Order: sequence, then structure tokens, then C-alpha cells
Amino acid sequence: MDQDQLGVYQSFTMRLRSAGMRAEMYLGSSGMRAQMKYADKRGAPCVVIHGEDERARGDRMVCEGEFFVALTPYASRFPFEMWVLPRSHEARFEDQSGKTLGDLANVMYTVLSSLDRALDMPAYNTIVHTAPFRMPDSEDYHWHIEIIPRMTGVAGYEWGTGAHINPVAPESAAEMLRAL
Repeated sequence: MDQDQLGVYQSFTMRLRSAGMRAEMYLGSSGMRAQMKYADKRGAPCVVIHGEDERARGDRMVCEGEFFVALTPYASRFPFEMWVLPRSHEARFEDQSGKTLGDLANVMYTVLSSLDRALDMPAYNTIVHTAPFRMPDSEDYHWHIEIIPRMTGVAGYEWGTGAHINPVAPESAAEMLRAL
């Protein structure tokens, strides 16, 4: 953690909390494992709780499957950015069963078809975040997929500050994608 940015991190955490999202800011120096244990103790493993909070609110949900949810995340970095999250806490994409992969395929088809119809077949990046191959089985990691349409560029402000300007509210993007 960059100590001179502590006020920015605290402000961001408070904004998440005031928006009704469970958020924890970790100040320790013992690494990710300790951070995840702390979040577990508080009942707030970030991605799992984030996904369930989003599902309960519904305004950023795009679609749901039996094993996955797709949403436009709070404070999206890019217009129409989406996350596909497993409903259960799992560290590795490659450990999915055929049944869950079938559901993932259906959810991905639904969200990408909606994206194609809404934005006239935009270019996009699909990023699978999974636990490292050499890492032993761990409850410290939650795999997920990010879908980032290439609609805007990263410019001086984004490069200089690390903050992104998104001209489309995630709630508006989700509403549009659900309607298609």
C-alpha cells in the first residue's frame, strides 16, 4: 500500500460503504493471505460479497445462470465493462466441471450477444483471472472473468492518476444489456 495515498484509499472505502457495499481496507504488511483471512473473519471476501450484493440490488446485474452471475461492476473503469463471477468461492477456472462450464458458456453467450447488439459488435478484451498454476489450492483467491469493450482509450489523465473516466454509468449499461 502506498502510504502517501492512504487518504485516497480511505475515501474510496468509505464511498463503497456509503453505496451499500461491504468494503474492507487492509493496512497490514503480512500479504494477501492475512488480508483474505481478515475479510473472511468479517464475512466479506470481496468478490463473493460484491457479486451477492450486486445480485440482491439488481441494478447492475446483466444476467444470471445456475452457477454464474454477470454484472457491470460498481465504479467500472470502462463503458459496458462486465464481470462474470462464479456463485461459489473457487480459486481456479481450470477446476470447473462440465456442468458449470456449460452454464458459463450460456452466460458468456448471453452477455456477449447483448454486447454485440447494443454496441454493433465492438472489439473487446476477455480476461480470465485465475489462481497461479504453481500455487497450492487456496481459499485466498476467487477466479472470475472480465469483459472490457474497447470503446474509449486510456489517455494522460488515466496514465497519470491511475483513475479511469467512464462516461457510461454501470447501472445504465446493465439496463441496456438486460433489455436486449
